[in-house]
Amino acid sequence: MKINYEEVDQICVVTLQGDLTHESTEQLLRQSRQRVGDKTRDIVIDMSSVEFVDSIGLETLLEIQECCEEQLGQLRLAGASENIDQILRVTHLASRLICTESIEEACASLSH
Repeated sequence: MKINYEEVDQICVVTLQGDLTHESTEQLLRQSRQRVGDKTRDIVIDMSSVEFVDSIGLETLLEIQECCEEQLGQLRLAGASENIDQILRVTHLASRLICTESIEEACASLSH
């Protein structure tokens, strides 16, 4: 998995390319934790190039969300495919992990 980080208006935008599985979650979690608290408290994860998330990937998203919440921030997922939306619905995480259509919409929803 390729992971790219960018700061946009004090929001960390994380772009993922590839499947979010146990093989790639450690780096994502470690780097996300480093960024939360340093310069930002909010994270947007661009999921538009992710086709599959396994159970460890879902757990990692929840851990990143908890990390944001500890700093009074929030996590948003942007551009998730229908497959990812279905995974979130089947696992009953759609109500916990807020998804938006675009990065711009996700960032706007985080305006404090």
